[in-house]
Amino acid sequence: MLPTNMDKYKLKAYSCHACPVRCGAIIQVKEGPFATKGEVHRPEYETLAALGAL
Repeated sequence: MLPTNMDKYKLKAYSCHACPVRCGAIIQVKEGPFATKGEVHRPEYETLAALGAL
């Protein structure tokens, strides 16, 4: 799933203490191949950068 597609599933955003990036988010995908079981945390910036997705 592309990051641009994840924004339409975002329920709310949050950030770590004193972090200006605010990359954390709670998402929920109700149907399709990426359906989630309830609300889940979206991968944060550091996770995507460390694994090479950015």
